[in-house]
Amino acid sequence: MTEGNDMDNGLSDGTYLPRMLKGHIAHYYGDFVRRIFLGVAIVLLLSAPFLADTALALVPFVIIGAVALILLSALTNPKNKTIMIADAVASLVGIVALEMTALAAYRGGAILAMIGFEILALAFVYALYLSLKTLRAMELGQIGKRDVPGEFLEEKRRQAHDHF
Repeated sequence: MTEGNDMDNGLSDGTYLPRMLKGHIAHYYGDFVRRIFLGVAIVLLLSAPFLADTALALVPFVIIGAVALILLSALTNPKNKTIMIADAVASLVGIVALEMTALAAYRGGAILAMIGFEILALAFVYALYLSLKTLRAMELGQIGKRDVPGEFLEEKRRQAHDHF
């Protein structure tokens, strides 16, 4: 098979296997989102006992949030657009909730807690970005497909040819 052929990573029976780059499916970032969610969930669960002393009302939300992140992590995959949407929504909710909590910690003089919440919020910013990148690739049908050099130049030539 030729090098530029999309089927150069298929099996002899014509079964298509997604293009893998160093163990990563091209244009799919759910594995990174999964790691971020699991990391944030672990930090939230480890911080819950410390919150019990100062902000007991937050503890149920922290635990429920951590469990939701673990569930989303387990369900995230390159074939389910709905889960990627849920990942993006969870990231957005995480950013808002953690920024509000960081602000409350700052106003209460708990600078170390504020810094911790800010770091977690920034992790969610990155997760949101990666979730949206994956959703865009899903919409464009790019998951598992490699980039083609000159792809946009060829499209521009076709449009110019069709115009005349």
